[in-house]
Amino acid sequence: MRCIEQRQGDAFDYVGTIPASFADGYFAGWTVSANVYDSAGALITAVTATWNDPAVTRVLHLFVLDTTTWPLGVVTLDVRLVRGDGYRKSWEKTQFKVV
Repeated sequence: MRCIEQRQGDAFDYVGTIPASFADGYFAGWTVSANVYDSAGALITAVTATWNDPAVTRVLHLFVLDTTTWPLGVVTLDVRLVRGDGYRKSWEKTQFKVV
């Protein structure tokens, strides 16, 4: 897991790129969800997760407008994709240090 800093109160605005090992459009039609958890594993907030281009599914935009209530310290971002038949694909969890 990698760790980056997030200033408490600032918008969380993160763009992630899907690895090239997945073809363009591979995740078209899949549901994307993301959550942030505290160090004890308790849910802090749901994250708005959208594709930059839903047909290509190459760039994923993750957004939370206000992080004022996020606790100081390390939090974990968990992103999951779910295919129509229920098959799930989780990305490597990413840790953020809230400062």
